[in-house]
Amino acid sequence: MKSREERNAYMREWRVQNREKFHTSQKRCYQRIRLEALQHYSAETPFCACCGETELVFLTIDHINNDGADHRRAIGMRQGRYEPKESANIGGNGFAYWLKKNDWPTGFQILCFNCNWAKSHGGCPHNTLMQRLIQQLPKEQSHVPQVPLQGPLH
Repeated sequence: MKSREERNAYMREWRVQNREKFHTSQKRCYQRIRLEALQHYSAETPFCACCGETELVFLTIDHINNDGADHRRAIGMRQGRYEPKESANIGGNGFAYWLKKNDWPTGFQILCFNCNWAKSHGGCPHNTLMQRLIQQLPKEQSHVPQVPLQGPLH
């Protein structure tokens, strides 16, 4: 049996010689774990928790409490670059792997990129639109608690 160093050297060389095959395999593995993460935090057919978008390429994993930067620092990921911390490789696409390895921790939800961006820039229009529509219903038709509006109405 080869030593760990010999095996690593062989694999590095194989990846160089089989670059396309390696990248195709990596992409397929990542797509599989990403789908698993989206399904875990959403449903069998993943969807945005805000607007209901189901197109997979538009969906992302969101930190519910808006503490993503603190969380990335705590687990050793900064600005997409991995900084070793407890030897957990979570940089870039590795976040979905990290979630699975850590038994799918709570505090995450699935949002589309638009809703995720809007959430951190004054609130998603889908939420404020829905609140306005609910408030316009006569009280006897509204089955949802009245929520005060935030921000402008237009």
